[in-house]
Amino acid sequence: MSSKESKLKKSGDLIKKDSYKPEFCVDAIEFLAKKKTLTELAAHCGITTQGMDKWRTKYPEFDDAIERGKKLSTISTRSLSTLKYNDGIPAKVVELLSQGLSRKAAAAKLGITSRTFMAWRHKHPEFNEAVEHGDALSQLYWEEAGMDGMKGKIDKFNSQVWTTSMKARFGYTEKQEITTQQEINSKLQVEFVNTVDTAKDVTLDVINDDEDLIIK
Repeated sequence: MSSKESKLKKSGDLIKKDSYKPEFCVDAIEFLAKKKTLTELAAHCGITTQGMDKWRTKYPEFDDAIERGKKLSTISTRSLSTLKYNDGIPAKVVELLSQGLSRKAAAAKLGITSRTFMAWRHKHPEFNEAVEHGDALSQLYWEEAGMDGMKGKIDKFNSQVWTTSMKARFGYTEKQEITTQQEINSKLQVEFVNTVDTAKDVTLDVINDDEDLIIK
């Protein structure tokens, strides 16, 4: 046990208070993907390695994050820690999003985390503009897929899955019919008022016509 872990254990920080936070899952993936050790991750989280073992048992999502980080650390291709922003990134993200990918999927294809993706949007205006343009192209991709499916151009097209995907990705909503009695009464009242107004106009026209005949 390191001296830092000993101090933490003596202070009782781990035992007395559970300081777990969901964002530690993201930290776990990034730390381990950069080939850092579990001991370093524990120190970053402010706990001992024994405490981290307890977290892994108590919080399944944290355990999953650690396993994902370990897998990423074994990838032989360009690692997350060496990827640097460059002038070709905006065009690449537009290309990825235009294929119908989500932002998270595009980030994975670029070899970065969602956190880095978001940081680049704030730091590089041209990247943020490229993402917004890519989002529009992504929506176009899925709308065209839906139209092709309804035209029978896509074999075994599942309209329900497509609709669910559109709701989740782009906030699509289906047209809602009037269902409550209050809405029905309100609609009938408006129609009644319009009918009465129309009747009044017709009556006035008739009276005016009669007056014209009498004068003549």
